[in-house]
Amino acid sequence: NIYSPLSFFKLAKELYYEKNSDQLFLLGTSLVEGYNQCEYSYFILGMYFLLKNELNDAKACFYQSLKLNDNFGDGWIAYGIVNSTIKECMNAANCFENAYERMPGSFKPSLYLGYEYHKMNNQELADLWYKKTLEMEVNSVVVQKYSSFLISHDRIDEAMSLLQYKNTPLEDKRLQNEDLLNYLKIFCLILKNNLNEAESLLKDTKESWRTYALYGFIRQIQNNLEDSIMNYHESLIRNKKNGFIEDILTHALEVNSDKNINSVMEYSNLLFEALDLKSLGIVFI
Repeated sequence: NIYSPLSFFKLAKELYYEKNSDQLFLLGTSLVEGYNQCEYSYFILGMYFLLKNELNDAKACFYQSLKLNDNFGDGWIAYGIVNSTIKECMNAANCFENAYERMPGSFKPSLYLGYEYHKMNNQELADLWYKKTLEMEVNSVVVQKYSSFLISHDRIDEAMSLLQYKNTPLEDKRLQNEDLLNYLKIFCLILKNNLNEAESLLKDTKESWRTYALYGFIRQIQNNLEDSIMNYHESLIRNKKNGFIEDILTHALEVNSDKNINSVMEYSNLLFEALDLKSLGIVFI
């Protein structure tokens, strides 16, 4: 039937990416009312609740979707994402494993398993699942996630090679993550001491608290402490209560007042945690 909930799934995804919550809510509630025995009806309504970050309602919808069809792979992924968001990591991993069994050839379950083990700091399993994902698909989200993992384990050359990837027009439209990929590249360039190239790329990146933090770090490496401190302050004004940046700023202030030597590169791991690049760019469909 052309008017079945499945036929509206593509529309629902577009509404989700456009963050059009009102239309997504109308679509989801109408489908649940008209097709209450179809897994896609509850799934689409769950997308609305996930978009609104109403996680208990999202979880209930995805659970109902799976009760109607236990073999619904996208349902297991969505249910896993809610569990992951509320930090029920093992439940999330089990959901993604269920999706993996039900979606042969799809990269998505492997990607989410890699990401979940990444969050749990299980280096071996994260690496295994990310590599499985790359064997099936190279796309913008896979590149972000795996390169972030590689950077956090000091595998900078591998990350830089992966970050040569160029977004497709559809990825640019849906993900709007060019700046995220730039932050990852800039961080790699800083660690490789290619500061001019890092700064050049920063100038092409939309101004944000992250750009100020990165400018501050570059200026501190260059021993331009006053400029460094000013940039850290601006970053904190735009993103209050970032303890990692506060720690780096404290070090810069101590160096500036001759109470400490400038060992800024020892703070690079703190900077990476401060930028929080691991958790950005989640796409669930």
